[in-house]
Amino acid sequence: MRERKYEYDHYLPGLTAVAGVVAIAVGAALPLLEATGPDLTIRGVGLSLRDSVGGLADGGGYILIAAGAALLCAVVLMATHARRALGCRLLLLLIGGGAVLAAVFFLVAPVSVYAAWLGLNERGADVLQAVVDKTPLAIKPAPGAFLLGLGGLLIAIGAVLPWRRSTRQPV
Repeated sequence: MRERKYEYDHYLPGLTAVAGVVAIAVGAALPLLEATGPDLTIRGVGLSLRDSVGGLADGGGYILIAAGAALLCAVVLMATHARRALGCRLLLLLIGGGAVLAAVFFLVAPVSVYAAWLGLNERGADVLQAVVDKTPLAIKPAPGAFLLGLGGLLIAIGAVLPWRRSTRQPV
């Protein structure tokens, strides 16, 4: 009777994490926050206040570095046949959890994040909050924040998905 050799594959967790990395990479290229104000007319010239924060030119490169590290871990996770691949899973969980927390912060407190991104001190942040409360100025999350959260969630799910044990007959 032949002895069975067990092999562990991590394809599903790895592919789930790769899908999360793709979502984060696309989200890093898009704005994370948008500020829109009322349309104004000054001396016959129409002006509209539109500002966006995020994207590749505005901090998205750091997000791409984290996404690259997650991609490397996901590929190593898919390539390994070790039982748990615990180091890769922990790093994926850390990166995915951090992306989800950042997205939640963008969704819950966009004015605070916008003020911090502009480099305003506490008093400037309070003034900005008062302006947002009293005027039609709106600061809201942009598509990049939603993709950041989705990608982080997929990476975290990939990190905790169980591996699959398969039998392979020795040759």
